[in-house]
Amino acid sequence: QNNKVKALQAKFAGRDVRFVSITVDPERDTPEVLREYAARYGADKSQWLFLTGDLDYIRRVGAEIFQQPVDKAFHTEKLILVDEKGQIEGVYAWPEEKQFEKLQLKIEEMI
Repeated sequence: QNNKVKALQAKFAGRDVRFVSITVDPERDTPEVLREYAARYGADKSQWLFLTGDLDYIRRVGAEIFQQPVDKAFHTEKLILVDEKGQIEGVYAWPEEKQFEKLQLKIEEMI
């Protein structure tokens, strides 16, 4: 999943697009570990954020805002596109190449 976001960051570098990765395992993915992930994937701090927090809050955000289950043993195969007002524009299955292409086209359309 991070490799897909890395590809998106490269494609949309310097453009008005932000990427947010939220851990589902905050006990393991501490801020220090997330900084290492960010460095490993070449995350531009102005464009790609790695977030952590209280697991109960992360579950609530996943369920109520993104309509995605949150479980330490489960990583979603979805990338969720959100507009500048916080509205979900689409949900894309990143392992499916056609879905990933649709996501990129939608981003282009929005910026």
